[in-house]
Amino acid sequence: MFQPISLPSSPSSDGCDPDGYHKSKAKRVRTTFTEEQLQVLQANFQIDSNPDGQDLERIASVTGLSKRVTQVWFQNSRARQKKHIHAGKGKNSSMDELSQDSSIHCMQTEV
Repeated sequence: MFQPISLPSSPSSDGCDPDGYHKSKAKRVRTTFTEEQLQVLQANFQIDSNPDGQDLERIASVTGLSKRVTQVWFQNSRARQKKHIHAGKGKNSSMDELSQDSSIHCMQTEV
């Protein structure tokens, strides 16, 4: 049978703590979106759910977010859309419902 592997209780010499995080790297702070940022992101998502790099830079500039945060927001929104489409087969789910759900979800998880 398999034997469970226990992690050392003291930091190892590789510079990582027991959870595998580097000591020198601080944990990334979760991004909190303002209502205005969400409105801009959602409006652009309804126009194009998969913007190219140039559009991502433009949206990032307008919202004051980094291009990477903007890119991840679009990735997450596409995943939510796909999830709702698959979960809503046989139901009438509109883009407006998805947008409302998206903003509620972001506001709840981003606090």
